Amino acid sequence: SRVTIGGTLENASPGNFSDGGVSVGSNNISSASTLAVIGAVKNDAGAQFNVIGSGATAAAQAVLDAGGTFTNAGAVFVGSNGLLKLTGVSDDYTQTGGVTQISGALTTKGSVAANAGTIQMSGGSLAAGAVDIAAGASLVGSGTVAAAVTSAGSIVASGGTLDLAGG
Repeated sequence: SRVTIGGTLENASPGNFSDGGVSVGSNNISSASTLAVIGAVKNDAGAQFNVIGSGATAAAQAVLDAGGTFTNAGAVFVGSNGLLKLTGVSDDYTQTGGVTQISGALTTKGSVAANAGTIQMSGGSLAAGAVDIAAGASLVGSGTVAAAVTSAGSIVASGGTLDLAGG
């Protein structure tokens, strides 16, 4: 299935779709599920945003296709067979607090800026033009970061290899 939002999407709700949060796909989907947002996406402090496909079949991928920037102050979970892709002219991902956990893939031609909070790699991949980890923010876990990385914050490999493939 595919749903398109013609403007900006702001999530201010804690929890998943059953109590007002945003969830694209689930572990139980049998075919692709896509949420396309023409504008920016904002996930407020305390809010939860899930992009989770089924690991049982590759065709059951969950995709969030955002045509603008994505700002996260809450919790974003890009799960197994999930893809969060930023495809617009202004396609930067900014972490202003909270956590972004990546077991699937986050892709953008723009930059990923962790100004606060944590980017938790959980075996997934992050592909971007650049990744910047500010003082007080962190990039932790295992997986692949295919971008040039600059950091005044902390970078910690845990639970496996953290491959900084872009530099």
